[in-house]
Amino acid sequence: MSTRIAVSYKKEGKEVEKDRVFDFLDRWAYVDYFDPEKEHPEFEKDSFRIYDLYHMAKTRDTSLKDLRRAENKGVKTINPYSGAKLVDDRYESIKVLEKKGINVPKSEYGRFDEISLEFPLVSKERFEGDGHDIELIKTPYRGKKFVQEFINYDDSFKLYKVGENIRCVMLSCRGFFDRDYVSSVEIGVDEYMEDIVEDISEVTGLKLFEVDVLKSHKGLYVVDVNSMVGLQNVNDGVEIYNELLMRESGFSKKYFFPGKYIRDIPFDSC
Repeated sequence: MSTRIAVSYKKEGKEVEKDRVFDFLDRWAYVDYFDPEKEHPEFEKDSFRIYDLYHMAKTRDTSLKDLRRAENKGVKTINPYSGAKLVDDRYESIKVLEKKGINVPKSEYGRFDEISLEFPLVSKERFEGDGHDIELIKTPYRGKKFVQEFINYDDSFKLYKVGENIRCVMLSCRGFFDRDYVSSVEIGVDEYMEDIVEDISEVTGLKLFEVDVLKSHKGLYVVDVNSMVGLQNVNDGVEIYNELLMRESGFSKKYFFPGKYIRDIPFDSC
């Protein structure tokens, strides 16, 4: 194994699918895991050049800064810093998506007396790296908030782009704002889903990301884009993620186990 990859990620058992991805990565590459909660200014030096690929698999302000350092040092990255930085800012990215013609909820950022949207409102952290808490607001609030119109939806799903691959998972939740899914099941990808993903990829430059989509009687709404992927219940998630890492890192050996191509390896053994 001569391929060396740096990954901003910490295996904590919270993201089972992603842990499996990197368990398999450890089988074909030398991997250094950086704590995404810490900044690594030492990589301003030429030490970053030892890596064939730097991959930010956990978005934090600190890991974004490391992504920029890697780019500045000429180290290959899957996603460009500009695109990852853009989608980290939910307010700015929504405006860019809207300009592209993608249907998004009406969104504003400011104090209550600066907001023109009517209650109820959905409030989120403006920056993805600050968390995923969602709040339904029905009365005036204090301070500045990123708020969106409330979408009364029928279905919700996640779209995943992993290199050339697109996957979709339909979600079933306990309530509108409960992120603990009762179930999620992979479904087929329709042409309109491909259009959404390709439009986002075109405007952001991202090769790896996930999209939260709500489906209501008024149509589809893209409510969030994240430059990471969870791949919950994606049947071939480990395979397609590792294939992307191989390609982007320049891994050139078709067979990295005797007589075994990646799709023939028993991933359950990871």
